[in-house]
Amino acid sequence: MAIALKILSPKLDLVFKLLFGTEGNIEILTDFLLSVLKLSPSEYAKIAIANPFLLQEYKGGKLGILDVRLTLKSGKVINIEIQVDPMPAMKSRILFYASKLIIAQVGESDLYDKIQRVISIIITDHPLIENSDKFHHHFGLYDLESKVLLTDILEIHTLEIPKARKNFNATEDTKLLNWMKFLDAKTEEELNVLAQKKPCYENSNHPPIRTLR
Repeated sequence: MAIALKILSPKLDLVFKLLFGTEGNIEILTDFLLSVLKLSPSEYAKIAIANPFLLQEYKGGKLGILDVRLTLKSGKVINIEIQVDPMPAMKSRILFYASKLIIAQVGESDLYDKIQRVISIIITDHPLIENSDKFHHHFGLYDLESKVLLTDILEIHTLEIPKARKNFNATEDTKLLNWMKFLDAKTEEELNVLAQKKPCYENSNHPPIRTLR
C-alpha cells in the first residue's frame, strides 16, 4: 500500500524561515524579492542574512523578533514577515518593527544620513487592507493630496494570500502570483506544477518539509 505524502505548508513559521532565512537558499530568496520589489537585479548581488532580533533601545523597551531580516549590497534593509492568523493592531506592529529597523542603524554619534532604506514585506493569510481587492499594496511616505514622496527611507509591501487566491485560476500568470500559489500550496502535486514554472522551487536546499500520513 502506497504511503501518501503530505507537505507542511510553506506558511508555517519554521518552514518559512528555512526557505527564506538561510544562506543556502539565496537563489529562492532572490527570486521572491525580484517578484515583489522594483529594485535593480544588481542589488541582489550580495545578500546578508542578519540577526532577526530587534533589541530594546532602553530599559523596559519592547523586544522585536522578525521572521527574516536581510541586508542588500547597497545597505538597504529588508524585513520579510508572514502572519497566518489575524493579530490585534497588526498595522501598528508593522510600523513598530519598521521603525526599530531604522533606529537600529543610528548610533549616538552617527549622522542621520547614514540611514538606509528599510523595506518591509508583510505576507498575511487573512485580509489586512480594507476597501481594496488588490492582493499587493506598496506603501510609502507620501503627501496625501499631491502624492509627492517625502522620502523613500520607509517602504512597506503587503501581500494578502486570500485576495490572491481569487486570481489563482486566471489565465494570466505573473511571477508574484505564482509565489502566492507556492506559499498557499497544500499538496505535493501543487508544488510540482509550480516547480515546472520556476526551477528554483525545486533547487531549494530546504524544500517544504514532508510528513508521512
